[in-house]
Amino acid sequence: RICQPLLGVADYLLVEVSPVFADHYPQTVQTVVDYGYRGYVVPVAGHEKFGADPLGQIRQYPLTSLDFDQRNVLFIREDLCE
Repeated sequence: RICQPLLGVADYLLVEVSPVFADHYPQTVQTVVDYGYRGYVVPVAGHEKFGADPLGQIRQYPLTSLDFDQRNVLFIREDLCE
């Protein structure tokens, strides 16, 4: 709720999502998506292999469920995903 004024304004949001630790995460993720963002799970290993196109690499991992303990999720404004 504190960051809600940034929603729709910021191009990118990096959020630690921990659905097993707090039951509000499904609603939090849905709120961010409703503001026009797509979520991508940041891979746990291999960050050093992103090379010259880290956003392109992360876009290979769309957020499709919250079936994990804790992950970093990069939300990208929809108009930047085209």
